[in-house]
Amino acid sequence: MEDRGTWDPARDLGRRSFLSRGAVLAGGALGAAALAPGTAAAAATEGVVGPTVVVSTFTGAAIQAALNGLPASGGVVQLVGGSYAVSKTIQMRSGCHLVGAGRGATVLRLANGADTTVIRNADVTNGNPGIAVRALAIDGNKSHQGHTGAAHGVELHRCANWALHDIEVGACDGMGVFITGDGTVTRVGELANVFAHDNGVHGIWVSYAMREVRYTGVTCDLNAQDGLVVDHSEAVLTGAHCSRNGRDGIRITNVIANNLVGILADLNGRNGIHVLGFVNSVGAAWAAHNNGQLQAASDVYFDGTLNTYGPTDHAVVNGIECGSVQKSTWGPPYPPNPSPSETYGLAVDPSVQGNLTLLGVQNLSGAVGSYSLAPSGSTGSLVIVDQEVGTNRLRLMRGSLHVAGGDLVHDAGGRIGFYGASATGQPTVSGDTTDDPAGVLRSLVAALAALGLVNDATD
Repeated sequence: MEDRGTWDPARDLGRRSFLSRGAVLAGGALGAAALAPGTAAAAATEGVVGPTVVVSTFTGAAIQAALNGLPASGGVVQLVGGSYAVSKTIQMRSGCHLVGAGRGATVLRLANGADTTVIRNADVTNGNPGIAVRALAIDGNKSHQGHTGAAHGVELHRCANWALHDIEVGACDGMGVFITGDGTVTRVGELANVFAHDNGVHGIWVSYAMREVRYTGVTCDLNAQDGLVVDHSEAVLTGAHCSRNGRDGIRITNVIANNLVGILADLNGRNGIHVLGFVNSVGAAWAAHNNGQLQAASDVYFDGTLNTYGPTDHAVVNGIECGSVQKSTWGPPYPPNPSPSETYGLAVDPSVQGNLTLLGVQNLSGAVGSYSLAPSGSTGSLVIVDQEVGTNRLRLMRGSLHVAGGDLVHDAGGRIGFYGASATGQPTVSGDTTDDPAGVLRSLVAALAALGLVNDATD
């Protein structure tokens, strides 16, 4: 993967296809035009009721005028390739789609000192359904803003049926993408092929009361705080790479009914995957390595912080790969071959008292150790099945093994039973082997029988 370092839109436009795709239209007029089948905007018009307007004047004002000119039912504003200077927030009404010529060709760049969000929905109180932003890049130009942390790339409040597809959002003074229901249940949204990097707060934060959100192919790199925050929302995620963020790579906080598959978190400043309340949810294929670059933390951390839905409970993650590895796909600002810096590969807070099952864990260990777990018997029904590194063995690290109708029972507290016998604690054999060998024998037989290892048929 390319090491981007500091984002330079002019450089990126030069690398890709600025001249071939849009520069020749730099003096073009604002107007309506038919779009040829198969163009970038053709897919965006699918299901949209309303006209398509093409913008080739490179200002945010021209974009706003085109959006304002669409009928109440909405439509598509198509941006040709080029760099658009944005001095005021572009406000999108319901049913409006804003479509560029590709995120390497169309860039919306916030003007010096504008100190505002680049794209926001028009009615932040009631929401605007049916908004879509596709095939463009947003440059927040944070080095020339007021550093308030409130100037985001895309900001949507209470918007149902929204879509962010094939966009790049970087160098914003606040967050790259901020989506929130503001406490009002708001349903259906999608982020697909979204790259959020170099932002002053989080890369992507989907917040309070969002429902039925789908993430596909999300990358968050070099954001000052967390990379991706899945907060208080229902979500299905397939594929996320969160690297070199100042705090957590991905923070999963206070969620219920989530399905999160294919997460890679490496070289983050704090935890790689930080879970604060993962309830009635499942995950698979989580990998986290070489995190804790800026402060002591673990690659995967199940936090016991109490939230609305409670600590993690009734959750299963199938496949966790964690710990220190001397490899990285990224270059500076973090070292290409980092030394072990995370405290633990996997940590579970003692206050996680619910049902948590982690299957197929491969833990290469951190600087302090592989696992940080509560003492046996104090962490609810935590089950960890671990593949011992360098072997083909699976180990039951924590939990109870009960073969129903079978030969072995093992439960919490170290009790065990064989051949169907009830689990019992470790028995004590008593007696004096010198004066009462027969008594010692009777005690031994009774102890073995209690474990189920023998049938006591002695006289």
